[in-house]
Amino acid sequence: MNEMKVQMSELAENAKLALHFDLNTDCVSEMLADTGYEGENAEAEVSVERVGSSSDFRLSVDIKFEVRFLCGRCLELKNEKFDGYSKFVLMPKSNLSARSNANDEIELEPADLDVVFHDGESIVLEPLVREAMLEALPTHNLCSETFSDECRESFEKNIGESAAKDLEIAQVDLRWGPLLKLKKNLKKD
Repeated sequence: MNEMKVQMSELAENAKLALHFDLNTDCVSEMLADTGYEGENAEAEVSVERVGSSSDFRLSVDIKFEVRFLCGRCLELKNEKFDGYSKFVLMPKSNLSARSNANDEIELEPADLDVVFHDGESIVLEPLVREAMLEALPTHNLCSETFSDECRESFEKNIGESAAKDLEIAQVDLRWGPLLKLKKNLKKD
């Protein structure tokens, strides 16, 4: 994998720069750590464009990637492909130094919350590519509509309607079902 960084010297020579990154499974999995998704290979297209003659930049990330995850409904491992696209505005950190107080604290304004700051020497792209991936993922780990019949069949096989109804009546998360069953069996003994 190429290093996911753009040097300002590269941008000084070009008003616009287009980069391509092939991300391996380990890199994608690391980016998606703590999300419940395991990454597969990914391709990212990153475009960086200078705004005027300043050190401000527009950056866009177009990413195509595949992930493995455990469906929260049918409890089966699934592979799905996702496409993500995000835009960012980047400004040098030095723009903030003028607003720092005596304690070197910087007071952020609401407009600053939509800006990514760079050190003036390079732009690290990995967090921006990760954000584009996270924005493309669904909120809940569920099978897509294309797998709805498979998901329904696996749900019946792994959980069953009667178990699901019992758990819903007791207001218990379906994933706790096996533990609840074990608890009932232990009480019988």
